[in-house]
Amino acid sequence: MIDNINKNIDLLQKSLEGLWKRNEIISNNIANAESSDYKAKDLDFEQMLQKYVDKKDSVQPIEASDIRFSILNRTGLSIKENGNNVNVETEMVSLSVNKMKYDLATEALRNQLELLRTVIEESKG
Repeated sequence: MIDNINKNIDLLQKSLEGLWKRNEIISNNIANAESSDYKAKDLDFEQMLQKYVDKKDSVQPIEASDIRFSILNRTGLSIKENGNNVNVETEMVSLSVNKMKYDLATEALRNQLELLRTVIEESKG
């Protein structure tokens, strides 16, 4: 049971790391909304975590510490005359959604740590 809790904690810590990095990227997109030729960026966050989840019970699982996120240029966005493709409204929505995900991951981590504390206390008898 403790192994599963530890894996969950590792995954949640990595999730928080990715969400924090995404927050920085979105903030940078907003700050560069009027910069010529700036292209909005994002993080391949969910895809990398899904690979971890898909392989965590396999013969060759991926460790959460091995997950590496990549910064990608967003595609499919309309480009303004100055070559910039940042839409501030879209970025603000992304920032809000990212904050909600961060808050949920923080609460889930808090719950896992509480569960770990309970298991340790009960094992002491």
